[in-house]
Amino acid sequence: MKNSPDGRLRSGPGLGRRIVSHKEEQEIVPKGINPIFLVILLGALLYAIIFLAQIPENAKWFIIAATLGLGFLYILSNATAGLGKRLMPMESKEPKLIVDNSYRYSAPFVDATGTRAGALLGDVRHDPLQCVPGDQFVNLANGKLVKISELVDPLLDGAGHRKLKPNEVFEVLGGYDNRYCYSPSKVYGVYKRRYNSEVYEIKTRRGYTIQVTPNHPVAKISDDGTIDYIEAERLEKNAYLILPYRLPINKKSNADLDNLTFLAYLLADGYIGPQSVSFKVKKEFEIKEIERCLKANKFDYKKRVSAGATIFEINSPVLVKKLMQLGLKKDNRKAIPPFIFDLDRQEIVHFLSAYLSLGGYVNKQGQFELFSKELISKELIEDLVPLFLKIGVRAKLNEMKTKKFLLFNNYQFALDYFKKTVNPYHKKNLDNYLRTTNGTHATFNDEIPISFDVLEEIRKKTGLSKSQVHEAYYSLKPRLKTSRSLTKKFLSTICSNLLNYTNCPQLFSLKNLSEGTYSFDEIVEIKKKKYSGYVYNLTTETGNYLVNNILTHNSGGLGTPAHLRVEAGAIHRANKGVLFIDEIASLKLNWQQELLTAMQEKKYTITGQSEMSSGALVKTQPVPCDFVLVAAGNLPDVQRIHPALRSRIRGGGYEIYVEDSMEDKPENEDKLVQFVAQEIKKDGKIPHFDRDAVKEIIEEARRMSGRRKRFTLNLRELGGLVRAAGDVAKGKGLSLVTKKEVMEAREIFRSVESQLATKLIERRREYQIVMTSGSAVGRVNGLAVLGESRAGLLLPMVAEITPPASKSEGRIIATGKLGTIAKEAVENVSAIIKKYVGADISKRDIHIQFLQTYEGVEGDSASIATAVAVIYALTDIPIKQDCAMTGSLDIRGNVLPVGGVTAKVEAAIDNGIKCVVVPHSNVDDIYLPKEKSSKISIIPVKNIVDVLKYVLKDCPEKNKLISKMKAISAS
Repeated sequence: MKNSPDGRLRSGPGLGRRIVSHKEEQEIVPKGINPIFLVILLGALLYAIIFLAQIPENAKWFIIAATLGLGFLYILSNATAGLGKRLMPMESKEPKLIVDNSYRYSAPFVDATGTRAGALLGDVRHDPLQCVPGDQFVNLANGKLVKISELVDPLLDGAGHRKLKPNEVFEVLGGYDNRYCYSPSKVYGVYKRRYNSEVYEIKTRRGYTIQVTPNHPVAKISDDGTIDYIEAERLEKNAYLILPYRLPINKKSNADLDNLTFLAYLLADGYIGPQSVSFKVKKEFEIKEIERCLKANKFDYKKRVSAGATIFEINSPVLVKKLMQLGLKKDNRKAIPPFIFDLDRQEIVHFLSAYLSLGGYVNKQGQFELFSKELISKELIEDLVPLFLKIGVRAKLNEMKTKKFLLFNNYQFALDYFKKTVNPYHKKNLDNYLRTTNGTHATFNDEIPISFDVLEEIRKKTGLSKSQVHEAYYSLKPRLKTSRSLTKKFLSTICSNLLNYTNCPQLFSLKNLSEGTYSFDEIVEIKKKKYSGYVYNLTTETGNYLVNNILTHNSGGLGTPAHLRVEAGAIHRANKGVLFIDEIASLKLNWQQELLTAMQEKKYTITGQSEMSSGALVKTQPVPCDFVLVAAGNLPDVQRIHPALRSRIRGGGYEIYVEDSMEDKPENEDKLVQFVAQEIKKDGKIPHFDRDAVKEIIEEARRMSGRRKRFTLNLRELGGLVRAAGDVAKGKGLSLVTKKEVMEAREIFRSVESQLATKLIERRREYQIVMTSGSAVGRVNGLAVLGESRAGLLLPMVAEITPPASKSEGRIIATGKLGTIAKEAVENVSAIIKKYVGADISKRDIHIQFLQTYEGVEGDSASIATAVAVIYALTDIPIKQDCAMTGSLDIRGNVLPVGGVTAKVEAAIDNGIKCVVVPHSNVDDIYLPKEKSSKISIIPVKNIVDVLKYVLKDCPEKNKLISKMKAISAS
């Protein structure tokens, strides 16, 4: 990519590496006359004129003056050009290689899954000055605060920008706005330049402060709950910035607690000298605890009393050197060592508890306070903020004259600290606080600054009536009267309830917001300050990063020529190769249209994707993008793919539905054995499987398929079972995984739905909701599958007849959170009843209740259970309670096959049911372990008459009904 004489950006397809190499060679070759040679030539000319030329004296001086004048102008022009290069934006005549395939021996394969428009279609980086001063702090991946200048200066000799090499890439904390959480984000580029102008200093209510250039975007939450990035100069007071609710933390580490205690005490109340470490304390508990700590760490120390204080001194240059290496002292001030941020929660709580015991204060209201003082710098106080955030404690930063202090209330930390602290005064105050509070009250940290009106707008937009959502919605509203904003817990509850009625994407987004790790703080002050020095920025994979614990956006280049800001998209990098996009339906429709254009034209112009960016003013010539598209997605998402794109795919390629199972035959069994071996090798930590263990995995593959003579192709879950079995064996210290470990793992490795089903079974047994013996009037045990999982569930239902609510006709009314298909299946039952029973249901209402089906009912597999319930309601014939049933019915009374039959039968067994009625077509689909198959009788049925033979209690009325139904069926 290079600038052309007419100002347009031209591309050189297929010649990129050659053009760049040629340009580099040209730069090496000297250009024009060497200035030194010109100076020598000028001196020789003047010498010849003065001493050798025989010309009049006045002409001689005229020639000398003219020569010196021309020389002066030449020097001045060179100096001006050099000054211009320093003052004007950086320019480069060097072409940019945007796609380099010169090293490839095969066609490129580019995975564009999850890319946005710029990464997919190409982009031009914007060029405003978006930077932060060098004294601003950035959170590293573990949360530790480091000055941005300390990160960038070692990578840049002077002002400029540079893309980092793979071995130079490091991580900072970035925000994933679609999930509202923080995670490590790779830094791919660094920027630095001189700046002499104003910066904006923004301060929040909790005391957090950030300085940025006027154009630097800072994250804020909008009124509808979306995250926007607004330039600092456009921010206003009372806007809410994005801060951490908590930061990521390691799940397990293995630090020495005595060492942590010593480091915490040293930071809180110790002194680190050039050759020694010392403590000077007065309180009795401090004296005892420090002496205990020094003994526990086996330090050789001296103890003496001076001026009423006890002094402990460790004279050890080796210890001081080690403390320096750990990072306990930096720039002549104490600092938290970086490794502390890599500890797990228990160890961080231990460290902070030790620090607070000597260096903090707790009042009777449970408020913790930390002050900067003689041995504790303001920077150390600020460094504690992200450490507290890692354990979910959000502190407030206050400043008074030259001192900084932290304030926070946190019930859970108060509980932990009460158990760990050695400070008796703190214990006494906390005891009073913990006895008078239960920690359930919400604080300002839990609030989300959006109003209840946002939810009201969603209700109107989705067409839900007030009566439809009264309980889930309006009954909660009065609790908001004392609060300006919604709390996280409250918003999560409302969104969960409303999602039972509508699948509005905005509700899902608000629910994610309420459950994420973003926190919000109000701007209380914005002021301009003069700044002169270097400013910095980073380019991260998330497009943002934390500065002083406040989320900001990263920028593009600094004064970079347009052609050097051009970035190829995935479609260009895949030229003459394969472009793979998983979850194709997640692409916005306009991106899909642009992708279609690129496929049709086989070339695509690169321009800035953001209309608000200077990159939008840049446009290249069309860049080649001739690729083979391989897209993947889920069947329910097909409707979200642009029709024209699907048409293009079908016209020039294929749409393939990938099988979810494969035939049960020896060669496929061998493939599963190979799969188990691959998973063990891939994990690298679990032991190998013996023959019986592998056979058990293959049996599980049969069971998971849910179809006769098939293996599942859901290899992700099967691989999870392999790893779970390996973990069980590893926990036992075994060198081989046996069948026993696989069976134990199968009980552990269950989906959430399966675990929920077990809880429901326990609850229903406890409250006798399910009957599994004898007979009862109006009760039927149906079977269902929970959600999209393979977890079976017993579905008890009852039926009753009442006078019609409507004068026109009677109805079959079903309740219990039924889905669309389930409701239609209930309606179809009325046709079967009219045909076989001959009862007139137009003058009565038949009520069917699915008992405590909070998890929802969908599908038509409960049709035969519904039909049996209705028949009871009309005939009063008791129903056997040790029998459960599943199956679909057509309007002629034939029993049709259903899905998930194995899971349903297992659910019946778990509930103590003795027999199960299933469709005749599904009998071969049932795959049970030997230990379960002996516990139940499976009865295949073909029509509703067969069903009634087995499930109704024997009595004359039953015989009469079945005879009547057989006669009708035969006619």
